[in-house]
Amino acid sequence: MARIIYELSAHVRANRLGTVLGSNTLYCLPGGNQRAPDVSFVAAGRLQQAGAGPFPQLAPDLAVEILSPGQSPRAVGDAVGEYLAAGVRLVWVIDPAKRCAASYRSLTDVQHAELGGYLDGHDVLPGLRCALQDLLPTPGLEQFGPEPGPDRER
Repeated sequence: MARIIYELSAHVRANRLGTVLGSNTLYCLPGGNQRAPDVSFVAAGRLQQAGAGPFPQLAPDLAVEILSPGQSPRAVGDAVGEYLAAGVRLVWVIDPAKRCAASYRSLTDVQHAELGGYLDGHDVLPGLRCALQDLLPTPGLEQFGPEPGPDRER
């Protein structure tokens, strides 16, 4: 997830496009459902329009879901459908285990990316083209936690 936030944030900052947020952001979507994508992007000025309170009352422009081991395809499909129905303009679903991704602009406009491919920001993040391999964890390292430090045992 950190790689995705890094890549998106660098592009968003350089182009002054808006705000990249992590999984601690809970969106109150139109229709009343709540979702917390792993990573999201909201275009400049839209967060201020969302109203006061701790949870944005809007749909993000980009929602990124990173599949967890054992997560059901049905649950992911439901989330994608809900995001799109709520007005999310672009949804990326990244599968680190299979090293592939899908980019949804609608339920019928889907682009798949395999290792060696790219995810595109389209008109949501103009000019953004991320190599999938740059967004995925390094093989073999994702199982390791943080390095031992003075307050952690080996």
